[in-house]
Amino acid sequence: MSDAKAVAQMLRLCYREELPPNMMSAVLGMLAFLNGDTDISVSSDKKPKKLYSFSEDAAAIYSAFYSKYGIDLEKSHMHWYKFCALFEGLSDDNPFKTLIRIRTMDETAVKDEKTRRKIVNLKAKYSLELPAEVDVAENISSLF
Repeated sequence: MSDAKAVAQMLRLCYREELPPNMMSAVLGMLAFLNGDTDISVSSDKKPKKLYSFSEDAAAIYSAFYSKYGIDLEKSHMHWYKFCALFEGLSDDNPFKTLIRIRTMDETAVKDEKTRRKIVNLKAKYSLELPAEVDVAENISSLF
C-alpha cells in the first residue's frame, strides 16, 4: 500500500462521517488525536527525543498497566484518551518509568567515572532501536 493510500485509510478511520475540507488540518487533527490531543507542529525545527516506543516497549507497557491498574491490555477495550491518561499516570517507581529515566539521563553531568560508565552502558542497553526518525507530519503534508 502506498503512503498516500495508507494516510487516506487512516483518515477514513479517524473521521467516520466526513473529512474536513482542509486535508492538512485533517492530518494534523488525526496526529494530535493519536498523540493524546497534543499540538502537532509541522514547522518545528527541533524534534523532541523519543523516550519510548509502543512497539519496542510493548512488554514493559503491558506489565506496567497490569501491575499498576490490573488491566490486561490484550483483553481490554478502552478509548485512546483513557489509555493515554492511564499511561501518563504510571507511577515513577514502575520499571517502565525507570526505562524512560535511563534514556533521559545526562551522563555528562556525572563526575564519577564509574557511575558515568554505568549510565552509558544502561543507556546503550535500553536504547530504542528505531530506524532513522522521520518527521511524520512533514512527510504526510508532502502527500497533499
